[in-house]
Amino acid sequence: GCKFVWRGSPGYSQPSSNPSYGGSGYGQPPPSSNPSYGGSGSGQIPVVQAAPAQVVTLRVKAPPNSYPGMQIRVAHPQTGALHVVAIPNGVHPGGEFRVNLN
Repeated sequence: GCKFVWRGSPGYSQPSSNPSYGGSGYGQPPPSSNPSYGGSGSGQIPVVQAAPAQVVTLRVKAPPNSYPGMQIRVAHPQTGALHVVAIPNGVHPGGEFRVNLN
């Protein structure tokens, strides 16, 4: 028969079909690991209760040199997330308008 020699790994003289590898295949995860990538390793995906999104209404002052239809960024007061909003028609620099953010 044909004999394979693994270079750099003395003592191994056969390919991965050698029963001394445990039968799981070299480099493969053990059979007990969760293939769904649940992250917990227990085979179950955790359930997280999410709070309903609350709408926040902000009063925004149009910046200098702005114009109706211009897009500006507004930061959410609690999360700090930036939202792009358009200045409504009829609002000029220094004018205020309301924005609803999730």
